[in-house]
Amino acid sequence: MPIGGGALGASVYGTLASERLTFTEKTLWTGGPGSAEGYDFGNWTAPRPGALSGVQQRLDTQGALGPDAVAAELGQARRGYGAYQVFGDLRLDLPNAPAAHDVSYRRTLDLRNALASVAYTHQDTLHTREFFVSHPGKVIAGRLAADRPGQVSFTLRYTPHPAVTTPPPPTGTGSPYVAR
Repeated sequence: MPIGGGALGASVYGTLASERLTFTEKTLWTGGPGSAEGYDFGNWTAPRPGALSGVQQRLDTQGALGPDAVAAELGQARRGYGAYQVFGDLRLDLPNAPAAHDVSYRRTLDLRNALASVAYTHQDTLHTREFFVSHPGKVIAGRLAADRPGQVSFTLRYTPHPAVTTPPPPTGTGSPYVAR
């Protein structure tokens, strides 16, 4: 379940024994200004006078144009653009959680309150987890609770994700970034 909508976000997976949150932050990006390959801000590297009007004229004449034809006229190979990266995973290992969920297990994503939650009953105890992201507070927050005292315990682990770059798509894939 995705939460957040600004610079900070997370995905809540809702697993029982080891809850996983994959989180992102907008500045973790490969490429861009300062890239070793150079960066062209998505602008054409050479002037193309009439390219857009040429595509419009072909649309008027032919009635339709496939994405590959449009990409061949308007696209170009990406240079130094980069890819958005996942920051890492947070794991909450819950030693008293059941291995598998049963009929009491519920996951919800409340869009009105921007709240992802998980609830289940185990050994006559109702367990709940709630997570949200606050844009003004710049925080991902969570709350773990049980309706009986002494039933909540966990170990927190963090695993950073290695930087993974995405190469540009190969020519002819229908991407708007196809090289001519």
